[in-house]
Amino acid sequence: MYETAKLPYLENNNPSLTLRYAKGIPTIGNSAVDYDRVEFDIRQDLETGIKSELHYAVSAGVFLNRRSVYLMDYKHFMGNRTFILYGDSYTRFRSLPFYEYSTSERYLEAHVTNVYRRFLLTRLPFVRLAGLKENLMVHYLLTPMAKHYTEVGYALDGLIPGFPFFRVEAIAVFNNFKYDHTAFRVGTTFKFGN
Repeated sequence: MYETAKLPYLENNNPSLTLRYAKGIPTIGNSAVDYDRVEFDIRQDLETGIKSELHYAVSAGVFLNRRSVYLMDYKHFMGNRTFILYGDSYTRFRSLPFYEYSTSERYLEAHVTNVYRRFLLTRLPFVRLAGLKENLMVHYLLTPMAKHYTEVGYALDGLIPGFPFFRVEAIAVFNNFKYDHTAFRVGTTFKFGN
C-alpha cells in the first residue's frame, strides 16, 4: 500500500486541509490487495472568546476501486468501548464499537467540540475560579453500515484540584437519529496516541 503525505501548511488560524490517496498494488511482492482510496480532511481550532475554543474536524472518503480489499485495508474509525477515554479527545468517538462500522466503500466523519470557560456550571463564580471548563461535543459517522451514527456529549475538565487535565463525560448515542444509549467516560485532555 502506498499513502501520500500531508500537504504542508503554516501554523495559523486557517483550516488545515489534507488530501490522502492510498493504493493497494497487487503486483509488488506477494501482495493480494488491489484498491484505490481517496480521502479529504479539514480541521480547525478557533478561539471563540475568553478561554473558549471551537474545534472541528471533517473527513470524507471513498474507495474508487475495491477489487481486492481485506479488513486491514478498510477505513477504520477511532472507537471506544472502555470507560477510559484516551487519545485525541476532539476526534475520537466515545462509544463507537471497534470495527463494526469499518468500511471499504464511502464514508463521512465529523467532530465538533466547543470548550467553554463560562457556560452552565461555570456561570457560578466559585466554579469558574476553580478552573473548570465545560465542553459540548457532537461526533457523527455515515457509512453504508452506520446510518447516521451520532454522539452528543457534555464534559467537565478540571474536576480534581491540581489536575486540570482530568475530565468526565456523559454521551448520548443515537443510531439513525433514534436514541440508543448513554455512556459515561473519564479521561484526560492530554493527547496520547492517535
